[in-house]
Amino acid sequence: MTARSRGPLPSVRRASLLLALVVLAGCGNSAEEAASEAAIRAATGDRATVEHDGDTTTIRTDDGSMTMSAGGDIALPDDFPDDIYLPDDHRVLSVMALDGADVISIGAPGTLDSVFDDASAAMQRNGWKQVMAMQRDSHRMLGFEKGKREARMMLVANEEDGGVMLNLQLQSLQ
Repeated sequence: MTARSRGPLPSVRRASLLLALVVLAGCGNSAEEAASEAAIRAATGDRATVEHDGDTTTIRTDDGSMTMSAGGDIALPDDFPDDIYLPDDHRVLSVMALDGADVISIGAPGTLDSVFDDASAAMQRNGWKQVMAMQRDSHRMLGFEKGKREARMMLVANEEDGGVMLNLQLQSLQ
């Protein structure tokens, strides 16, 4: 399910495509796909193709592509590395592949402090160098590097179920 681009998308286009994808993720017929493609072209100036396959949406332009899966509990990408911390009893809520980066949203039980501490310890045990740690009342952030890879984690309290939302970004260092 992982999609890789042919080249980098400028950050403005990335944001526009992401917004379009989130808004249009529920669309599924050819008329809606055509409207989505027109909206993306208007927002970015690029021609785009939009494909829907169940809970997965892919947007392709001349500059690259982005794929997003969202649902109640979806699978991690087949190539998800085994040295990345995942909380016990987690639920994968969304997976997005964009220009060599994977962005994954995970729901998990626990508190900000406990998940933050567990993530920091587990990543370092797995050979990752912690390069950033930030703790605020409402959220926590961690950053790691290992070889030519980097991992960024943003943790926020999930008010709905009392757990934690972990947003994980994985990418290759250039």
